[in-house]
Amino acid sequence: MRHAVFVPPLAMLASAVLAQRPDPNLLPTPPILTATPAALLIAGMDANGDARVTRAELTAAAARLAVAADDDKDGTISFIELADWARTWLGDQSAVPGRFDFDRNADDKVSPTEFTAELARRFGTFDKNSDGIVERSELLLIAERQDRGERQQGTRMPPTPAERRRR
Repeated sequence: MRHAVFVPPLAMLASAVLAQRPDPNLLPTPPILTATPAALLIAGMDANGDARVTRAELTAAAARLAVAADDDKDGTISFIELADWARTWLGDQSAVPGRFDFDRNADDKVSPTEFTAELARRFGTFDKNSDGIVERSELLLIAERQDRGERQQGTRMPPTPAERRRR
């Protein structure tokens, strides 16, 4: 019988605590995970579907992409051909890596050697543990969110679900 006396006050306290909603401005916001166009390209080089890209898979894919980028099959990739390739494979003609990344000798054209070397260099920057394999986690970047209401490149952060419900 003594337990029955304490149950109603505990139930009232629990319902009061559950009824309070935390202030969304006080809750930590999770980081934003993002991937660069080069990271997406490298992820697509996974030939055997194991969600990892080996240096051998990169080398084979880079050679195929260099041939595909050379539209006129003259043995070099012009900047116009490279822009078309970037639009298709990187999502935009001005995405990184760009023409100055590929054309290391500044002769205004990209050889198949320069092309594969740049993709290998990018692979190396993603291979954080230098094991010759790039896993999906190595391709992700973590970007911190700005405080609500701060401007970022002239745009406002989208409202959170809690903010949408209050409107």
